[in-house]
Amino acid sequence: MWRLLREENKRKWLRLRRPALTEDQARKRFEWARRVQDYDSEKWTKIFWSDESTVEKGKGARREYTFNRPSTQIPLRDIDAVDCHKAKSQMFWAAFSGSGRRTGLIPLFGDPDSPHGGVNRWVILELYQRVLPTLLNGVNGAIFQQDNASVHTAHVVRDWLADQDFEIMAWPPYSPDLNPIENLWSLLKAKIYELHLDCDIARPWAFT
Repeated sequence: MWRLLREENKRKWLRLRRPALTEDQARKRFEWARRVQDYDSEKWTKIFWSDESTVEKGKGARREYTFNRPSTQIPLRDIDAVDCHKAKSQMFWAAFSGSGRRTGLIPLFGDPDSPHGGVNRWVILELYQRVLPTLLNGVNGAIFQQDNASVHTAHVVRDWLADQDFEIMAWPPYSPDLNPIENLWSLLKAKIYELHLDCDIARPWAFT
């Protein structure tokens, strides 16, 4: 059967994964698509796509191919060892646009005064106040994109953004697949794993 399928050029593919959307969420995605469908190439370059992601020490290696069949990989020790222990991690934020203007990796540290010591609305507000005016300065018609995480939609963040000169893109819920920066995180984590496998992730300058 395997040879027959190979001769017929038939292969199995992993199914793509997409968010399971409700009817209302799908409607909002459609409305977003209608709003941006007439953007020309120049307007697309003025969108600043942003996101945060957590990098964990020792994680991010790409799956490797082997010529050994699955039934022989364990006896031959031809496997990828997976560390089951919790490792140090660091959250980073970044943004880029088609105009070529972009940030570097900006580490986010939790607020020690918050109940869980995590990244909250005040951390995001301080980040935006420090970075966005410089990043978007001089870009006529700049559009800033962020997802609907609660730290982004908090009143203090929303009120500050409303006072800025740039436009805030209305973003549909549960739509990471629409944000091009999402495609970079896996590449980033793989590169960090390759170059800094043994670095101390608590020192963000080790990644510069």
